[in-house]
Amino acid sequence: MLTTKKKLLLLIIIFFPFFFYNHARAEKIPYQPDPSLLESGDFLWPKKPGVRIPYAFRNLEEIDIGHMGIVELDENKILWVIDASYGRGVMRISYKEWISYREDQNIWVGRLKGFSTIERSKIVEEAKKYIGKPYDFWNLDLNDDTAFYCSKLPWLSIYRALGFAVDYISYSKRPLWFSPKQFFLLPNIEKIYNPGIYSADFEEPALLDFSVSDEPSCVLSNARCPIAN
Repeated sequence: MLTTKKKLLLLIIIFFPFFFYNHARAEKIPYQPDPSLLESGDFLWPKKPGVRIPYAFRNLEEIDIGHMGIVELDENKILWVIDASYGRGVMRISYKEWISYREDQNIWVGRLKGFSTIERSKIVEEAKKYIGKPYDFWNLDLNDDTAFYCSKLPWLSIYRALGFAVDYISYSKRPLWFSPKQFFLLPNIEKIYNPGIYSADFEEPALLDFSVSDEPSCVLSNARCPIAN
């Protein structure tokens, strides 16, 4: 059991390198996907242009928190986002509202490879079961549905809806968080809209030694793909 002092010490150790030399370039113009690209079961990663996202955990300088959410396209073709956020817990809000809070951020879109639209929609239905559950950054058991942090919600939803661990590690009781960047860099996540390098300096895949390209590839959009770092 981690005491409050131990939790604070762990956070200082993890985040100090990030805050020490993070440099945001606020003048960058954010790029966001055409909503028509989005399907149920897609994943969203928001990030302000130029901001480094740490945590792919090869060493203490490779740390990445960030955020992510799950897309739902309902029967009326209305887009929603289901995510777990500090202070709100697990919520379902309209995509229009979700994006309005992130007008100054780039948005990456990913999709699980090798599954049909119907199969990917099961991820959404699973995630909706946990609406109203609290946020808990310290609930490190990925298969414990009593509380969530942002990237734990899609991990558990895939695990229970489709029957496999998206990062190929079925052991759910992790010593550290499974971060949005770790999720983003998985080889079984297709980049549907990629406005550039997700994390400014640290591009190695986390946990696994897969060779993953993180180059711009807005292949389904007519818009120019900028470099976002």
